[in-house]
Amino acid sequence: MNLQPHLFGSSLRLRPLVEADFSALFQAASDPLIWEQHPDRERYKKERFELYFRSGIDSGGAFVILKNDEIIGSSRYTELNPTKSSLEIGYSFLTREHWGKHFNLELKTLMLDYAFENIATAYFVVGANNFRSQAAMIKIGAVKIDHFDSIHIKADPKTSVVFEIKKAQWQLQKRDLLFHQPTLESPRFILESITEVHSQEIHQLYSNPELHLYVPFEPGSLEEQRQRCIRWSKRRSPSQNELWLNWAAREKVSQQIISHFQVSIDRRAQVSIGYLVAKEFHRQNYASEGLCEVFKYLKSQLGVREVKLWSDTRNIASHALATKLGFKKIEHIQNADFFKGASSDEFVFLKHL
Repeated sequence: MNLQPHLFGSSLRLRPLVEADFSALFQAASDPLIWEQHPDRERYKKERFELYFRSGIDSGGAFVILKNDEIIGSSRYTELNPTKSSLEIGYSFLTREHWGKHFNLELKTLMLDYAFENIATAYFVVGANNFRSQAAMIKIGAVKIDHFDSIHIKADPKTSVVFEIKKAQWQLQKRDLLFHQPTLESPRFILESITEVHSQEIHQLYSNPELHLYVPFEPGSLEEQRQRCIRWSKRRSPSQNELWLNWAAREKVSQQIISHFQVSIDRRAQVSIGYLVAKEFHRQNYASEGLCEVFKYLKSQLGVREVKLWSDTRNIASHALATKLGFKKIEHIQNADFFKGASSDEFVFLKHL
């Protein structure tokens, strides 16, 4: 495995560290606040930085990070272990003006994508008090290891913590982190990704009590719907364990929001769907039309091969639509819920895409 490839992202470029980079890289590193949570808090000083720079040159796996040809930081591959199919990614820093944006994620994406072409597990050594970097590790799906002496990573357990991320974990997490929900289009409407600006229209869509016969809630206030739209727009469940996709279907002729389509994808890659169509637009095949576009997207762009639909056993119209769309009933869950003074059973339907 070549530990010093040239890596290119949308806004960053990584190239091998060379001796001539010392002055520019030291200038980038000379901000004390970069190192305030780092075990070596004086790395902004020239004599301490020289040790860091020399170890990078000697490692044979160090990079400078460039944005518009300006050096803004460094990172490196080290501790390659072909037998265990693993390596360490670390010694990373970015100038503070590039914190809190997409740059760290882009850096980690470039390095992990390349690493996982060759190995199965990547490790990160982080300062025990570097809570900012630890939070960044958790965000990309890395898991803290309690006992890391057995993995032959050079780290002091008194001053460091080690995070591990495996190739399969990264593939799933990257899909979530880099995910952009697109606008979809069918013959009769545009499916727009729901944001806070849809609150008023979605509130009107949900305002008819007849649409709530088989769900455990009633039409809410405009403020409650605004909060729902904000949650939906984050594309993540509050637990962060599910990817949430929500589309508002705008009818092309009337320019009215007439339907809501929802997809949930959990960490086991189980996909479930939900939908609601305004009462005055029932029996016009709008649900079928919208769901077919959603299914096309799930299959072609996300690689989904099967979806599930949960429906109250009393919701005959929903069962008929499921059958029409090729779903098969696979389960009958008794007493699945209790609302509005009665027990609710559910059917589970499955469709292969």
